[in-house]
Amino acid sequence: MKILAAVLVVGGFVGFFYGLFDLVLPTTALRWRANSTSRAKKLGRATGLAFQRMVGVTGPIDPATRGSRAERRVRMTGIVLMTLSLLEVAAGIWVARG
Repeated sequence: MKILAAVLVVGGFVGFFYGLFDLVLPTTALRWRANSTSRAKKLGRATGLAFQRMVGVTGPIDPATRGSRAERRVRMTGIVLMTLSLLEVAAGIWVARG
């Protein structure tokens, strides 16, 4: 049980900081995801393209589009990820005490 608790807590912290990155630097997050998708193969590429469609990004990211709809969606994704990650950390702590 201690290993499961540790995995939940560590995974939760990683997810929290990734969500914080999305919230604070959405343009950079979009650019990195677009670059990663262009280099990915098969499943990774399909997942990346699905994410880009979800946030409304097609083609290269233009840094001049600050405040765009895509940025707002990435920020919202970051908030959701941070919330779920905190719940994961809480679950890990609960498992460790149980």
